[in-house]
Amino acid sequence: MLPLIGGLLVGAGVSNKLPAEAGPRAAPALGFLLVGAGLFMGTYTETSTGYGYVATWLVVIGAGLGMTMTGAMSAALNTLSKERSGVGSAVVQALRQVGGAIGVAVLGSVASSGYRGNLDLKVPQKIEDAAGCSVSTGVAVASKLKDVHMLAAVRDAFVDAMHTLLLVCSGIGVVAALLALAFMPKHAALPADAEPRGTTPTRRKTTRRPATRPPDPRPLEGPKTPRHRYSPV
Repeated sequence: MLPLIGGLLVGAGVSNKLPAEAGPRAAPALGFLLVGAGLFMGTYTETSTGYGYVATWLVVIGAGLGMTMTGAMSAALNTLSKERSGVGSAVVQALRQVGGAIGVAVLGSVASSGYRGNLDLKVPQKIEDAAGCSVSTGVAVASKLKDVHMLAAVRDAFVDAMHTLLLVCSGIGVVAALLALAFMPKHAALPADAEPRGTTPTRRKTTRRPATRPPDPRPLEGPKTPRHRYSPV
């Protein structure tokens, strides 16, 4: 997964360097398109494909994810004031976690159904049912029986299921890019506590108090009494 992580870091950096004239929807839309393109490239992966090609489309997917997550987070938080930015960040993270869990469940079901549907083994039904539980189980059963043809059939069924899954996800990425272009704002919105452009910031009016004279630190002196010279008689 290192190519995916590397692409994610590159995509996040590119998203932060996009010009302001592109608007907040540019990074998510471009990121979704990259994700869709990388997933479509993955549909050409076969059991004989080298790791270089797999790493290439993983980098493309990672770059798209980096641009999408960074751009969407910035677009969501830039419209909030500083006091509400923490709440907004928590809501975005919660939605991302919920969406990830739902996506794993739905897409996992699609992949599992595709694997069982593409699995065609010339073995007894009991063995085929055991191999159809999961890919790892199918590989374990084929290895235990030392059946090379069964092992190849299990791998081909898994690859075909992944082709279907990647193609569906690629279509979802393209649709998400179109939705970002259609519904996200063209220009960045000002935060709630920001002053509109062309206006001077408001200043708080203060009332000036009259200056008071500081008290004299010298002690108060009473009236002076005249001194009389004493003269002997």
